[in-house]
Amino acid sequence: MADNDFGTKLSEAVLSSSALRENLTDDEAQPLVDWGVAQAEQVGAQMGDLLPMQQAMALEEKQTALLKLLTRITWVAVHSANKGEAWTRKTLAQINEYEQVLYGPAAPQLNAELMDRIALGQAGYNQGELVLTLIQALSPEEDISNGEKT
Repeated sequence: MADNDFGTKLSEAVLSSSALRENLTDDEAQPLVDWGVAQAEQVGAQMGDLLPMQQAMALEEKQTALLKLLTRITWVAVHSANKGEAWTRKTLAQINEYEQVLYGPAAPQLNAELMDRIALGQAGYNQGELVLTLIQALSPEEDISNGEKT
């Protein structure tokens, strides 16, 4: 399977998942969908180096982790104000765990300061701003607002 075939399969899974858009407006969800597709392409490109018998298992693992990562971002944006500090901290920790499944130990992580501000309800973001803040924190090499590398 060619490298981009993995990215295509992962991208299709992102585009077909309604869970990552649930309770977000189109304007709030679109940056997350775009970012998810970019992550799918990046992860897919890395999978081309695997042995053929490892590829199917890796594809399933990466797809599951990517969809759960995106869904957890949605959950935090939509539910953190109502679910409380413990739930929010647990869900933010899951985001970091799924990032590691996708990218290994050197994966970008949400830092403790940001996690504290969100969990304690001190971030002051609306849903769309929270989505952008989370994906930007997980993409330190990219400027999400204009899609350019910094």
